[in-house]
Amino acid sequence: MEATLKDAKINPRTAKAALTRCSKSLNNLMAGKRPETEVRETLYKYQECFGYLAKLLEDYVKLIEDDARFEEKEAWLNECQEAFMETEFNTKIYSEANFF
Repeated sequence: MEATLKDAKINPRTAKAALTRCSKSLNNLMAGKRPETEVRETLYKYQECFGYLAKLLEDYVKLIEDDARFEEKEAWLNECQEAFMETEFNTKIYSEANFF
């Protein structure tokens, strides 16, 4: 059980790092006025990264017995979701403004 909890705790952190890298890639592509296909492909990867992070965190919080720790992780996921939605929204606005 301890190894499972440790893995469940580490995996979301690793997924969050991948999400952050993908977000930076999107921002750099938009800043560089890259073609729609590049932006769209990276947006899909970004969406996949967020879905994976959310799943991993949901799996982790199932193992948490302490209510305060559970609430802390839920708040962290909400922060990640807000950042995700903002970047996704900005990417869609960029695509609409530049490619349609």
